[in-house]
Amino acid sequence: MIKPYQSAQLQPRYVDDEAKRARLQVEIRKYAALTISSGAAANAVMLGAGYFTPLTGFMSKADALSVAVSLQTTEGLFWPVPILNLVRENSLEQIGRSVALCDPNIEGHPVLAIQEVDQVEELSDAEMGHIASHTFGTADPQHPGVAALLTQGRYLLSGPIRVIRSVQRGRYEVRSNSVAGNGWWRFRHAIPCIARTKNYARWQPML
Repeated sequence: MIKPYQSAQLQPRYVDDEAKRARLQVEIRKYAALTISSGAAANAVMLGAGYFTPLTGFMSKADALSVAVSLQTTEGLFWPVPILNLVRENSLEQIGRSVALCDPNIEGHPVLAIQEVDQVEELSDAEMGHIASHTFGTADPQHPGVAALLTQGRYLLSGPIRVIRSVQRGRYEVRSNSVAGNGWWRFRHAIPCIARTKNYARWQPML
């Protein structure tokens, strides 16, 4: 068996212990509820399944900028695309140390995960354009990836997550595809798998 990237085993962020998950379902009642973007929800699903091993959650501003430019986190971990939870300013009022992340793609917006918020950081217009142009090879807002990025908000919530709701992955990918168009999300989430092959030198974004 091929070991996961930078780990001896997969590190899923899904809480599979039923008793722990039941306790968390009660615990989330005291947290602010935040309906996240489809992009962040898709990332949470991938983190929950362990497909983003060894990442434990959403990246900080420094890591996002570093990954966009050099394909490495600030600690030198190779990663091809920033993994972000971007929100709008009006979503910040009730955010505390922990926040319940609600799924925008499911009716009723059930809680998908709990995030421990390490930092809340604002991205400037220049930084948003910087991430877009380096990640997608263009800052053209007509590009589906750029459009999805620019509509999420400018405030970055970083920190680890615990996924508490099981997701039927195939159904979820279909819903995510409808947001970006042309199957872009499906390609985007295949990138880490592609990039982990031993002879792969450098990923270039699909335009």
